[in-house]
Amino acid sequence: ETAHEVRPPRLVWYSLLTGARQQGGQWVVERALLGATPRWQRGGSIVPRRERVRRSAMLARWGPLSLHVAPDAAQRAQGVLFLDDGHTNNFTRGAGALLRLQFECDTRRCVLNSKPRPVPGADAMWLPAKVEVEQVLLRGKVLNAAALARAKLSIDGETHSAAPHLDLRPSADGVVVYRVHAPCLRSWSLELPNPFVSAAA
Repeated sequence: ETAHEVRPPRLVWYSLLTGARQQGGQWVVERALLGATPRWQRGGSIVPRRERVRRSAMLARWGPLSLHVAPDAAQRAQGVLFLDDGHTNNFTRGAGALLRLQFECDTRRCVLNSKPRPVPGADAMWLPAKVEVEQVLLRGKVLNAAALARAKLSIDGETHSAAPHLDLRPSADGVVVYRVHAPCLRSWSLELPNPFVSAAA
């Protein structure tokens, strides 16, 4: 086991090894374990990932998505995701979509929104298979675990019937929301009381 001194740029960063939130612009010591490269996610970003193991990349292209949300100092984050079939140019005829992802918190609540749009030059959007957001990781230190019992999922502006089945759990990285099952080609929002603010605040 070794350790390295690193100095990230002057932004908020989250360690992907420990989940710790770090302020950039200063030297920090990061452990470098065998087989575990030190990595960080920039605060203010939303990174989509496919985390289910598939037998091939062709099968994985329709696998469910996980969103890793890393709030910045203002408790905001955003990202854009391009979806298509992965091997043709049919996106020029609408076989694809652009998802605009936004997250923000105030002292009471946090909201994550996804709004799909046609790709530039297309009048419509579609995908050959259904693609969903399966889970969401909200990075940060949980100070109000009771807030995790009151999440709400809305699809196209209406509270979804699956909302009571959302499973929120604290982790070393923050809050993981399981069983979201939000369709990528529809607008949706996930709302929950701010878990990063103390209940006494």
